[in-house]
Order: sequence, then structure tokens, then C-alpha cells
Amino acid sequence: KEFLDAYGDKLRLVLDFYSEADRWVLRGSSHLLQQRQYTEWKDSIKQEGVSSWTNLQLIEAITKLLVLSESNIDVARAFTGAKLFGPRFGMSDSQVTLNLSIPGAIPWLKMYLKQWTNEIFDEFYNETCGLLTELSPSNEAEEPVAHISHIDAQLQWLSATAHDPELQAKISLANITKAFLTMDSDTNIIAVSGINADSWPPSE
Repeated sequence: KEFLDAYGDKLRLVLDFYSEADRWVLRGSSHLLQQRQYTEWKDSIKQEGVSSWTNLQLIEAITKLLVLSESNIDVARAFTGAKLFGPRFGMSDSQVTLNLSIPGAIPWLKMYLKQWTNEIFDEFYNETCGLLTELSPSNEAEEPVAHISHIDAQLQWLSATAHDPELQAKISLANITKAFLTMDSDTNIIAVSGINADSWPPSE
């Protein structure tokens, strides 16, 4: 409680950062978080477009916040007043202000988080390899990355969907193992690759 009292305003600002309309892009009928150069703290910091990994990280962070809020009223109160991007959560207003103490608010948000997770799967799933691709690019220079899968996105999918076996099963451990691990005859791991390609494109 002392931490929440001292830093609640900072925690609310984290969510507020992602509530601005210019951080989102409409792909088909789906509002997805987009990144520009240097807007996300990650190794691919210059990428521009919709990142499967970044979207799944935000989904997991909000999910964990909701789970904590269900069992701890201090957490729910600390995030009262924080903002979310309204259209992502079924609202016509550009921003929606959180009040997790309202009956039904948390199940409602969880429903839209699951919808968002399914939309990430639909946007990024590559049937050929059974994995999520790295990026849905916003410019031609990033187009080669759209055909590459990164191990981080697969692991982030497993983490973000750990509470939902039906969702989690959409990306199989067998496909992840096949794409990124090299094993010897005794199934000992002898090498791990970050991507399912020989190398990153020159733009990366």
C-alpha cells in the first residue's frame, strides 16, 4: 500500500502513455498498438509498424493489473483515473478513464483483452511454420521483417495466455522447438536461434 500511495501517479502515467490515439493504427477492423522508431524499449528499437511482441506485452501487463485488482482493493484504487485507448475496449470515445471498483468493469476489460489477443493471432499467425511473425510493417523498408518469426514473440504469447489454455494452445511448443532449437541425438539443446531465418534483413 505504501508503494501504491507513493507511486500511484507514476503507474497511472504508464497506462496513459498508451492511451493516445496516435499510438494506435486500424488494421481491418482491429485497433492495434503501433510503434515508431525509439518509442518502445526493445532490441528492435528502430522498427516501425505493429509488433506482435509489443502488443502481447501490453496485453499481459493489463491482464496482470486486473488480476491483482480483483484481490487487492488498493491496487484497484491506485489505478483509478488512469486512461486506456477507448476504441480498443469497445468505446466510441478516444480515451476511457479507469474505475476498477465499478461492478463488472474487470470482466468487461478482460473480454476485450481476449479479443485483442485473438486479433494479434489473426494478424501475425503464419500457417506454414505455425508461429507468429515479428512485425506487420508500416512501410516498405520493413517488409522483409514481416516474414520472419522471433522466438520472443512466441514466448510472450505463452506468457500472455498462461491463464487461458484454449488461447495458449494456438502456438505449440513443438513448433517453437522445431524453429528455434537445435538438439543432439539425446535431445540435449546445443544451440538456440532467435529467429527462423539465416539472418535479419539489412534494414535491421
